[in-house]
Amino acid sequence: MTEGVLDGRLVVDALRHQLRVAWSLVDVSFPDPEPLTLDELLRPTAPGAWTVRSVEGEWQAELVLPEPADIGTPSIAWHEWHVIWWWTNVHRSLDGEEPLPQVAVPWPGPGAARQRVSELHDRWLERLDAVAVDELVRGDVSAWPYGDDRPLLQTLGWVNIELMKNMGELHLLRSNR
Repeated sequence: MTEGVLDGRLVVDALRHQLRVAWSLVDVSFPDPEPLTLDELLRPTAPGAWTVRSVEGEWQAELVLPEPADIGTPSIAWHEWHVIWWWTNVHRSLDGEEPLPQVAVPWPGPGAARQRVSELHDRWLERLDAVAVDELVRGDVSAWPYGDDRPLLQTLGWVNIELMKNMGELHLLRSNR
């Protein structure tokens, strides 16, 4: 390693380590098999708090962007959907595709939600293994979630932070049931 220059593979290794830590929370925050009933998963925490609702046979999440400050804590099902939605869109952005609106990413339902998140995680590990070191500092690789030309490294780090935050939220919600 040259002084003042960090080896890109070390950066990716650090990101993989952070992901392992975040993923370790999945078993307690997002158990398989799902122990809660559908009613418990859908139940809003307060009047007006977001959840997912069946619309023409699909589970659609409630979401308004930018998020208002007074929505309350969304349901467990909504949090599960949220992980699927943002992680799907990060993958899409890195694949050069447009992000999907929330109505295009339904909640797959109890049990299937955990499976879908596991698939997104496995794909993410493959992506981390394949990232070229020179891509880490490029700002033209991914525009989502930021919508600007931040370096790919920031997007990769954001995934770890967002996953850990979402697993913490799910754990708290499940603990209070």
